[in-house]
Amino acid sequence: MGKRQQRIAGSDLKIKSSGMLNQECNLVLKDQSVLHGYVYAIEGEQIFVEDNRRHRHSVSLQEVTEVILEKVTPN
Repeated sequence: MGKRQQRIAGSDLKIKSSGMLNQECNLVLKDQSVLHGYVYAIEGEQIFVEDNRRHRHSVSLQEVTEVILEKVTPN
């Protein structure tokens, strides 16, 4: 099982947000930290991510530098 990465700049998040729900992703923040998980909601100026330990995080869209989506590809 392979994966393909799609990078979305922080400035494009509002435009491309509809295809991100329930997708595995990495959020790269302005402080250079990375949050890995699944996008479960985008509301207003917040993006909500659930990590693999089922902890939910809310991040302001202004704090996001880029989003890296990981999509599974067939072999």
